[in-house]
This record gives sequence, C-alpha cells and structure tokens, in this order.
Amino acid sequence: RFRALGLEFLLAIRPSFSFVRERSFIHKYLQSEQMEVPAVIDHDGKLFQAFGVDENSLPKVILLNAGKVELTGIEEDHLG
Repeated sequence: RFRALGLEFLLAIRPSFSFVRERSFIHKYLQSEQMEVPAVIDHDGKLFQAFGVDENSLPKVILLNAGKVELTGIEEDHLG
C-alpha cells in the first residue's frame, strides 16, 4: 500500500538464533505473514552499524531518501 507513494521496504535481520540464519526460514516466515518485502540477513552487524541501529532496541524503522537517513527510531505501530 505504500509503493504507490514511492516508499519501499527492506527487512534487515540480525539473527540471534541459529535457525534465523537460514534463508529458507526467512522465506517461509515472510510467506506465512503474507509479506512481500525483500529481506537481507545481516550476519556480522555491519548493515545495522552503518545506519546507527542499536541491536538492543529492535525493531527499528529507518527512512532513507536517495541513500541519506531522513528519519529513524519510529515504532512500527506509528506507520498505520
């Protein structure tokens, strides 16, 4: 519903359990939740670090505009 506004999502996962490291698990989970969003597994935490995400305060939403961080720290229930 946000695509029409030019907004796209990327799910970045920092696995804390071994089963979450498997792409097949992520794929099955996204299908079960009917989520059509690309996902990346951030095994070493470098993606999270690049955007200043504190792994102890997840989930986190970061809005980017042309690669620049515009807004961060929104709780998911504020997205409507």
